[in-house]
Amino acid sequence: MVGIGRSLGYDPPMFRYYRALFFRVPRLLLDGYDKLFKVATLVIALIAALNQSWANRVSGWSGFSPAWTLFPLGALLVYGLMRANYASFLEERSRADGSEEKLSLFQDTQPELGFTRIESERVGVEAYTKTPQGRQLVQRVGTADFVRVNVANDPKEGRQGSLATDVIAHVDFFSEDGKNLLSIAGRWAETDQPPEVQKLGLSLAEREISLSPNGLDHPLDIAMKYPDDEACYAFNDLNGARAAPDMRYPPHELSPWTYQVVARVRGHRVPELEMAYKLVNPGKGQTLSLSEWAAE
Repeated sequence: MVGIGRSLGYDPPMFRYYRALFFRVPRLLLDGYDKLFKVATLVIALIAALNQSWANRVSGWSGFSPAWTLFPLGALLVYGLMRANYASFLEERSRADGSEEKLSLFQDTQPELGFTRIESERVGVEAYTKTPQGRQLVQRVGTADFVRVNVANDPKEGRQGSLATDVIAHVDFFSEDGKNLLSIAGRWAETDQPPEVQKLGLSLAEREISLSPNGLDHPLDIAMKYPDDEACYAFNDLNGARAAPDMRYPPHELSPWTYQVVARVRGHRVPELEMAYKLVNPGKGQTLSLSEWAAE
């Protein structure tokens, strides 16, 4: 029955709305500065409808049908319906304004993450060892090129923003034809390497960072390459934990080729955000190149 009724235009919510509207009319008609006028109109109309001779003496409407006395009643009912409908409109508008204000406040205090610049640098790779006496020694094992992308929490002008917490990253490497070759947990370059924190295994705490709403860049490692190597390596904490001291981790090896790299970040109150890049490994004697991926 409900399906048939709706197909014929019968809409229960609509009827519920107007039924509630109708029941509001008496209260609204008896409320306000013109209460006395409304009551007088109602009483006179009722008396005129029930006592034609009295109506003739008062109004001089001799010859008019008693049905004409229903006109004030109808006008009063229409007026009441209009007032009830307008009151309902004001209530709905007030709720809508309140919702918009809450939404605006929510958006004003949301983190706003975005990928910013790409960077590359040649740095010394260091190995960390510990002596029997517990002293930590640092040894330079070579020089490698690193490429990174940066992420910032940068609220739009006029917005307060908020701290982005528990932000993690993932990096996927694809062939040019779209085949997924490698997926790794992202590593924030500002965090310590596993050998530096002197822990066994990997620390989840190092994978999560907080980004203040100040537009400051936070670099995310993508890959590393020694200048004299043919291959490059996707880079994260596994390189330091399982491939010390030179960080050439075989499962992360990438031959000379062009790759599509997709970096993704997300966190508490931060929806997932991703960006595609083009990573070029030109081979031995050459440096890595990273740029934004341009769809062809």
